[in-house]
Amino acid sequence: MRVIAAKPAKKSVALSGVVVAETAICSIDPEQGILRYRGYDITDLAEQSTYEEVAYLLLEGELPTEEELRAFEQELSQRELPANARTLIDGNAHDVTPMEMLRTAASLLSFADPAEAVERTVRLAPRCYQPDPRTRDVYAERYAQYRALYDGTEGALA
Repeated sequence: MRVIAAKPAKKSVALSGVVVAETAICSIDPEQGILRYRGYDITDLAEQSTYEEVAYLLLEGELPTEEELRAFEQELSQRELPANARTLIDGNAHDVTPMEMLRTAASLLSFADPAEAVERTVRLAPRCYQPDPRTRDVYAERYAQYRALYDGTEGALA
């Protein structure tokens, strides 16, 4: 088993005050030390809301009503980790940090949703250019097959 030692946090002031992105999901008030999710102080959310309520807030933009929360919890309860993800987690949980496990499991879970993989391939394919013509030809053929599948043509993938 690997022993993980706590490292002191590094503070970099080189990018202090530089806005790197704008989002409606969260905001930071560095003067007051407040992090807000969708306008709610995370301290209040942590003290007064469940994990599922905050997840719903992040996804939908508003805290759920009781009925919306019940439906969301029901949807979450229907999900099951694929066997390969359970094997990965069970086999490595004692040897990695929680963040390493979460990152790796999230990557692995992206393979579990074929519809998402097809959509992602169709969306990203035009940006993928390979200078080797053979690679381009192989990719073009697979792209055409995925595009046909995405458009609903049966038997697109051989």
